[in-house]
Amino acid sequence: MPTPVTGRGGSGRGATTPGPWRCAWALLSLRWRMVRKRRHRIGLAVAGLLALSLLGLALPLSQHLPPGADPETALALAGAIFFAVAAIAPLAAGGGYQLFPPDQVAGLAVTAPTMVRSSVLLTPLNLAWYAQTVGLVTLTFALHTAAGATLALLALIAAWVSAATIVGQAIAWTIAGVRRSSRGRLASWVLLALVIGLVFFGRSQLLNSVLAGPGRLIALTRNGQLQPALTAAALLTVLAWLGIKVADRACAWTIHRRTLGTQAGPTDQQFGRRSAPATPYRALLRSDRASVWRSAPLRRGLLVLGLLPAVAAGLARLDWPSLALLPAFVGSGAALLFGVNAFCLVGGGAVWLSTIPQNHRLTLYSKAQVMFETTGLAVAVGMSGGLLRARFSPDRISVAATLASVLVATTLVMASCLRLSVVHPHRADLLGSRDTPAPPGAMALYAARLTALAGIPAAAFSIFARLQVGWPVLVSAVLLLTWAGMSIRGTIRRWDDPMVRANVAATVASG
Repeated sequence: MPTPVTGRGGSGRGATTPGPWRCAWALLSLRWRMVRKRRHRIGLAVAGLLALSLLGLALPLSQHLPPGADPETALALAGAIFFAVAAIAPLAAGGGYQLFPPDQVAGLAVTAPTMVRSSVLLTPLNLAWYAQTVGLVTLTFALHTAAGATLALLALIAAWVSAATIVGQAIAWTIAGVRRSSRGRLASWVLLALVIGLVFFGRSQLLNSVLAGPGRLIALTRNGQLQPALTAAALLTVLAWLGIKVADRACAWTIHRRTLGTQAGPTDQQFGRRSAPATPYRALLRSDRASVWRSAPLRRGLLVLGLLPAVAAGLARLDWPSLALLPAFVGSGAALLFGVNAFCLVGGGAVWLSTIPQNHRLTLYSKAQVMFETTGLAVAVGMSGGLLRARFSPDRISVAATLASVLVATTLVMASCLRLSVVHPHRADLLGSRDTPAPPGAMALYAARLTALAGIPAAAFSIFARLQVGWPVLVSAVLLLTWAGMSIRGTIRRWDDPMVRANVAATVASG
């Protein structure tokens, strides 16, 4: 990781250190220059434009809310869920988001405030954060207020997004520091269990009291009283300024705790002898599954991707057509944890493993099965809250659309990730709490690709469920699964080429 420096002064007489925002911008500029291939830069630019264009869909989407929905209550609830996303999602990355692989900036003195600014600037790359932002804007337009009231509400939403994001970073860095000790980790798990218990079992009193203030503020603004909303926006701006100061201190404290001593490594732990696997394929499966669950960022990411949508869907009490959208976002997020570069699980041992006399296809099949299992597990946990607290009783078409969305999203994501792992391998150890399976630029492109690949079919299934038409669900599912199967067969044929396998092994082992 970059060398953390908590001070602001420079060395030498008259030397000064640039401000944290300027340093963060310099790191972003350096990151952009490191994307040397022109097609990658064009892809990033197109992905950014497409992401911004999604905000333009907020107005037409606001005309198609579910019948009986209360926009005021929904907007207040969406704001609370956004804060939960802003506070919990960075924990999957150990308190922030990685801008550079650690070995590339090991010689740079990156201050703690600069790391905080970099994390804030990279927050829009989080799919959950961006989807929640689009949802807030959509619900704001759904209020159908006058132009002045709409502008005041949008200013309030912008201030809330900024304040919640920065305060969430402060909370995430603090929890990351607390979790450096065994007691801190235990306390964080107890706190999470208490929050989930209060949300689900004390929801009638707790949730109403939390949403009462924002609901009244939105109602006043809707009735033409703009001053309370503008005042609240100004107070939230001050809160954002205070939050970034707290985040700076929390980040410096977390870095200090991380550099105090060393933790026991895997070689210091005792493991019992297990029975030998019955077949070589089962041996590969055991190794790949263990590689996923022994990695801290993968465990933390799967936990967040499973629990956060479950809690949010349970609070929002989505109907069944809306539940059909969840598998696309949860599945694509789970695949980004390691699936886009599945062979990085073997790391430096890839060259040695490639020399073992065994059927080379077994290695590919094992990676594909582990990807399908982890993605399906994340989707199942993420949908559990919504399924338990769905707003209406399901009908056959809605159940079929939801099941088709789960199966299609998981299969399409697995097929795409398998192809990416073979065609575009990367060197990644996935040891640090903020390691990613590919460079940040490639991760942004992969996120856009997987979201579109799984999101478009999921949106189609949701529309079919609302229109109560069943045959398009079956036809679309069969066609998409057939397409995924053809893609997998093409990847298998490519994997049969020994030159392709040698390139993958050399890349993930040594870069």
